[in-house]
Amino acid sequence: MIELLSWLWRRVWLVPIALILILLAGAVGYTEAGRFVSSPVNTPEPADLIAALGGESANRPAKAAELYAAGYAPRIFLTGPKDQRHDLLMREGVPGPAILLDGKSAHSWDEAINTYDLMRQNGWKRVLVVSDPEHIRRLSWTWEHVFGGSGLSFRLIAAAMPNWDAAHWWRDPGSAAYVKLELEKLLYYFVRYGSEGPEYRLPERKAHSHEQKS
Repeated sequence: MIELLSWLWRRVWLVPIALILILLAGAVGYTEAGRFVSSPVNTPEPADLIAALGGESANRPAKAAELYAAGYAPRIFLTGPKDQRHDLLMREGVPGPAILLDGKSAHSWDEAINTYDLMRQNGWKRVLVVSDPEHIRRLSWTWEHVFGGSGLSFRLIAAAMPNWDAAHWWRDPGSAAYVKLELEKLLYYFVRYGSEGPEYRLPERKAHSHEQKS
């Protein structure tokens, strides 16, 4: 016992160093939270479909129209209810027949499922998924959870977002609120969907899921 106490005493100087290292790691993790929630972002590649995820932001359909004009995909899928995004795409030069409407997705999980189903029905293999940058980490987990092992692929494309600064997110109240909300949502998605399959599946997806489990 005496030898153990002597050994600990000789190394007591390690305690403040360990505390400093822990605090530094926490500070680095804190400052990197903005980059964490907004990655991994992919570069666009030719695809069968562009999915502009739902929401009030005009940045997403604008980015989708930009990708369409650049020839990355021949059609755009607007997830969620029909709204002003359809008219925005038309004004940006996207023809009506190239715009597909979802109309039933209520949240990010639905969007991944409904896009998956649409692609399976039409034999499409790759989709470019457009959303705001602070959603990317949660979308990466969600879409990989839905698409993983299916033979279909997705690439996450971030739309431009004014005032978003991933490197200094804590300096801006809006960015700070986004980061906090996305971390909470990511935890919720882990708990809610991590151990469950999709709630709505096409017959062929059910069959594929059973094959994966067997």
